[in-house]
Amino acid sequence: MNAAHTDFLTAPAIAAAVRGTWTSAPRCEAFGIATDTRESMQGKLFVALRGDRFDAHDYLSQAFEQGAMGAIVERVPDGIEAAKFPLLCVNNTRAALADVASAWRGTLAALAVAAVTGSAGKTTTRRLIEAACAQVGETSASVKSFNNDIGVPLTMLSVRAQHRYLVAEVGMNHPGEILPLAKIVAPHVALITLAGRAHLEGMGSIEAVAKEKASIFESLARGATAVFPAGQGPLTNEVRALELARRGIREVRFGASEDAEVQLVSREVLPDGSQTIEIAVRGGVFASIPQSVKVQCVCSLPGEHNARNATAAIATALALGVDLASVLQGIGSVVPSEMRFVREERSGVTFFNDTYNANPDAMLAALRTFAELAASAPRRVVFLGEMRELGVEAAELHREIGRAAARTSLDALIAVGPFAREVADGYRVEGGLGATMEFAEFGSDAVDAARSHATPGTHVLIKGSRGARMERFLAELR
Repeated sequence: MNAAHTDFLTAPAIAAAVRGTWTSAPRCEAFGIATDTRESMQGKLFVALRGDRFDAHDYLSQAFEQGAMGAIVERVPDGIEAAKFPLLCVNNTRAALADVASAWRGTLAALAVAAVTGSAGKTTTRRLIEAACAQVGETSASVKSFNNDIGVPLTMLSVRAQHRYLVAEVGMNHPGEILPLAKIVAPHVALITLAGRAHLEGMGSIEAVAKEKASIFESLARGATAVFPAGQGPLTNEVRALELARRGIREVRFGASEDAEVQLVSREVLPDGSQTIEIAVRGGVFASIPQSVKVQCVCSLPGEHNARNATAAIATALALGVDLASVLQGIGSVVPSEMRFVREERSGVTFFNDTYNANPDAMLAALRTFAELAASAPRRVVFLGEMRELGVEAAELHREIGRAAARTSLDALIAVGPFAREVADGYRVEGGLGATMEFAEFGSDAVDAARSHATPGTHVLIKGSRGARMERFLAELR
């Protein structure tokens, strides 16, 4: 075997991590991990994952042709001679991917890690923390929303020895998912942005969501920090039950309430939709801030919910040891990302594209932000798509969104999807005065209705779950 690369696990260490034996000796050490033959494969270990609609074992020959140094597999496909190719056979390649990621984490003793979970705001808050950390050291972070049982290990495996910080998202849609993922990255700081009404189809209740979110704190070792919102009933109860202080884990609360260690005191909306927020940090909570201070922070991301996300990010970055000045500078550098309340001007119409995803809390936040930013607009219209994974509460939660839309003083509401009628019903019951149109699915009729209301001078909010693909309206209205 060629000399080992010092920036990844050795072949024997990989075999030990997955409790396997190489079918033949690899000719070189691995540069890293690959799971998709469409990406660079040269010198990497290929992990043949399986899903409902794909099986990477079918591409094993291609992986070796492209230069893979070996592969982790559940079976040996036809045409592959196990004695000729370096294979590690396991029962479950997804579990093996996690095992390799955990082993790699164990070699990175100097890496400071923050794990971020929550029903809303995960990606935005992760970006804010990442920007803060990047002011003082090389930082790795989740790509897009890589936060499931494939994304979290790949995030961990993307880290290299030169990185000082890792900011990793941890997601879930069923019980028991968060803790194993958090253990892979072994965080020094764990943040819960919100325990809200998301994934109710798989979780059943807000209390179950809070319990699952709080489980991220069970991944923390003595001396670590748990960051969570102040005054959020079900979550507060679950955190209290964990008795973190007894385990030597510091608790840091954030939010608008006065008992928060990092408090959002006030916010001022600027003409361009950005905001200046005032933050109070209690003295003695962080080593770098012995006395209580109040500071101003510029946040380019619109809305009260993003002021809250920025407050959470400040608390988390301070807990990681980043100095306050660098934290504020980093947060001020973050701009809205694709399909997350991005303002677009087209033919005299102002669109707010917030189509990346939606759940009830995120939808309400979007409506509040729209009302704030479009307060002086001649006309205000919203296009709302469905919210998914809400289970038996779905119909009533869509009616709730309709009621909230009615309080936004709209000129028109266009609802699309299987719960469009419920959204429209809620809007009418609450006394919404604008025109109301409902469409069971996206199509030419919905587009024609949208076009008739997206007239010059109008401000338009477009929002819905990822599966609703509400950005299609923008494509049609170009």
